[in-house]
Amino acid sequence: MSPSLHVSPSIGNRQITETFTLQRATHYGGFNVLSDFVRAQGIDHALEEAFGQEKAPWAEYSLPETLRHLLDGYLLGLERISHFEELEEEPLLCAKRGRQRMPDFTLLYRELARFDTMEKLGRLRWVGEKLLRQALAEQVWYALDLDSTVETLYGQQEGAKVGPNPHKPGRPSYHPLLCRERKSGLVINSRLRPGNTGSATDAVEFLIQSVARLPRPHRRTILIRADRGFDCEAVYACCEKRSWHYVIKVRVTPDLALVIWKQAEQGRWRRIESEDDTVMEVAEIVFQRQCWSRPRRVVLTRKKEPPNPQGLLWDALGYNYAAYVTDRDWAPEDVVAFYDKRGDVEKAIGELKEDMGIGRISTGDFLPNWADLEIKILAFNLLELYQRQALGWKVLHRAKTLRRRVIAIAGQLIRTAGQWVLKLAQGCRWQPDLWRARLWLATLGP
Repeated sequence: MSPSLHVSPSIGNRQITETFTLQRATHYGGFNVLSDFVRAQGIDHALEEAFGQEKAPWAEYSLPETLRHLLDGYLLGLERISHFEELEEEPLLCAKRGRQRMPDFTLLYRELARFDTMEKLGRLRWVGEKLLRQALAEQVWYALDLDSTVETLYGQQEGAKVGPNPHKPGRPSYHPLLCRERKSGLVINSRLRPGNTGSATDAVEFLIQSVARLPRPHRRTILIRADRGFDCEAVYACCEKRSWHYVIKVRVTPDLALVIWKQAEQGRWRRIESEDDTVMEVAEIVFQRQCWSRPRRVVLTRKKEPPNPQGLLWDALGYNYAAYVTDRDWAPEDVVAFYDKRGDVEKAIGELKEDMGIGRISTGDFLPNWADLEIKILAFNLLELYQRQALGWKVLHRAKTLRRRVIAIAGQLIRTAGQWVLKLAQGCRWQPDLWRARLWLATLGP
């Protein structure tokens, strides 16, 4: 080979000896601040108030302790109860809780099994509601997105029923119902249901319950947004009776399709600007379906775009039609734009599944699984608030990104002057964020 040719250096791989002598090391260094944030939100006090008398005084771990441990694990990214085995001797968690050892993961199964009545589950839901009322106290209006999701099951869990399951047809599942407040990003309400329930099953009761969990709902503007799974007279009548506003996608049934065809023939469409090159037009009608109690305003849209896998109405000109029922007097394009923002709730459900593990079913019993869902949603809401309040982030990140940046930080616990000190890496990239969170906590006082 010619000496003038450039030769790149070989890949380095020095021999380095391992020694397992580092004591009290943690890879959850950022959890120290997050745990203090959770306490500052009143979660510990609420758990003690709700469950402080649930077990005998001589029990090694109280129920509030084990519930907080479950919450901690879900904040850290654990998805299954069996994964909690890795936290039993986690130095930072043991030091924070003043324990030599955290609860055995088998105990967590037994603690979840305690939620065998709706009364006990209601107390757990009260803890989450208390956080919501505190976080939303200053908000002057609410936009509530309703949606459901499918959790495929692979065992003989109570409530496992075969129903609509687009990913695993024919497999039993749960079909939880969720309500998310769009502005804050918080999940307001949840309900675990058997897999054979429809999207709108118990929707009215669930909607009333969701609004009741908000602070001062009678003095706030309530906007309800949902897909066509919630297109039913009972939902509309419920909203109208309580002066809640709504934008809900309507199923294009034959009676509505006939009206749309007439609208198309008469050319009553107005083109609006779109962010891409899609041709989009809007129109509006007053329509009453046979099962409706009265006529309602329906906004129509048509677009020329590739086929929608959900199956909308097409015509010979290649238009794809959709319809939305609303009580608002907004311009048609504003109604459509408001509904389109509903896509956030589907992203949130995806994050709940992928980052919080709500699809990982913990027990064989229905109510304990619902309790587990509530704890995971509480963890999700706390991570949302942690980003907004303590870290001061303007752009919120997924839970897995948050954990990677400001929680999964190597550290070492040392004892000095009779106190525990957590040593973190000097020059850590996310050090300013942790300092900002610590300063925010300092403003709350002791």
